[in-house]
Amino acid sequence: MVVNSFVLVQGEGTQFDVSSSVVRGAGTFTLGAGASLGISSPQGISASGATGSIQVTGTRSFGIDSKYIYYTTTSGTTQVTGSGLPSQVRTLLCASGSTLALSQATSVSQRLDLIGGDLLTDGHP
Repeated sequence: MVVNSFVLVQGEGTQFDVSSSVVRGAGTFTLGAGASLGISSPQGISASGATGSIQVTGTRSFGIDSKYIYYTTTSGTTQVTGSGLPSQVRTLLCASGSTLALSQATSVSQRLDLIGGDLLTDGHP
């Protein structure tokens, strides 16, 4: 998906599922309060650069009051959360048959779900 302007995912119950594609282009990406982001890239989401599910060259904003759903389509691999995951999130969901590794310390304010996968903290609280 190429974004030349902006993507705004906002509102309780709204979900943007990147699936196996990548969001790229010169635009911006914002995940607002109450919204969910489905992430399948093994690199997760990055704060900047050309890695992960969101690769726009404009501003990337990932909300702390949002839901992050990690799943990989490749069985037996380790997926990382990436540098774009905020230090606090509302919900963190590992919905893969593989392993999700935290890239940095992350607190979950409401709900942590592990569905058929493992969570590696790698020493991060």
